[in-house]
Amino acid sequence: MRLSALDDVVCPGTAGKPCHGRLKVASDKAQAIAEDEIAEGILRCERCAAEYPVLCGVAILVADLAAYLRANYALILSLAMEHGLVIGKAMLDYLHRAGAHFAKRAEAGAPRAVSDYLCAHYDNVLDLLPPAHPLLPFLREYYERDIYTTVISMVAPHLATPGIVLDIGCSVGRMTHELATRSRAAYGLDLSFDSVFAARRVLLGLPTRLTRYELMRDESVRTERPLNVTIAPNAECVVASGTLLPFATASCDVVASANVVDVSGDPAGLVREKLRTLAPRGLFVLTDPYRWNVNASVMQWLGGLPSGVAMRMQLTRVLEILAEADDVPWVMRRYDREFLVYFNHCLVARKR
Repeated sequence: MRLSALDDVVCPGTAGKPCHGRLKVASDKAQAIAEDEIAEGILRCERCAAEYPVLCGVAILVADLAAYLRANYALILSLAMEHGLVIGKAMLDYLHRAGAHFAKRAEAGAPRAVSDYLCAHYDNVLDLLPPAHPLLPFLREYYERDIYTTVISMVAPHLATPGIVLDIGCSVGRMTHELATRSRAAYGLDLSFDSVFAARRVLLGLPTRLTRYELMRDESVRTERPLNVTIAPNAECVVASGTLLPFATASCDVVASANVVDVSGDPAGLVREKLRTLAPRGLFVLTDPYRWNVNASVMQWLGGLPSGVAMRMQLTRVLEILAEADDVPWVMRRYDREFLVYFNHCLVARKR
């Protein structure tokens, strides 16, 4: 984590109770800091004294820290070993006291998911398709103006001189990267540790720069592909929840979420947090296919209306709609023979 990011991030709170106190590096705990990068250490809230670890350069700013560490401990150790990162004894002792070593196994699909999203965010796979491929005309047009380019083109005319921008559910960082070129500081947030780790390698080159990845051709065949992404020194990606954001009220000029509202366990809470952190006259950015994990609370929230209509009606109470587009394709490639196509609702609005 960039040390300078402590000027912006705050304590998300614990047990579902927001805090928003300032975070500082705990001076009484062993630290690994070089220039502006905290490779390993403990962040402590000046208000409530809650502590949050930085592991492999990734700050973990979640409310239920013990549960998160237990669920991701094996994955974190695996990533550290894979990239030659040494987790110090003091940090291991800290993690053990938190019960992290009573861990679940890392999900088998995690590395696969990172590969899929690296492809979706940064790659163009037209060179892998035969000339007669039935999707070739569609994909050629899509890659010229993909979902991320479309959303940024909707946002750009309304940007003045934004300071802090948030990308909630950043995955491996494409939207964060796009927003970083238009802001003082861009923050990507995601609950997936391995996605945030990959995003920092792509955007910041830390702890090692990610310039190649493995693309799944089918279950048994992989192809190494190049990644040519410029470093974004004003970007940062952290582990955090979209429903308990580690940012102060009205502190952000742009708050975006791409393809995350419909997979959130609390979509209404996520929208509320976006609005809370958004400064007056700030930009609210949304793109989503509304492929809901339907439950009673979601149905009640939507009020029985089509998703796009319900979202627009709720937002117009506090926002001025500036740009909107519907049925915008979003392509996720899984294998040579499997492409998933979603159709997104995209919206840019200004807080009144």
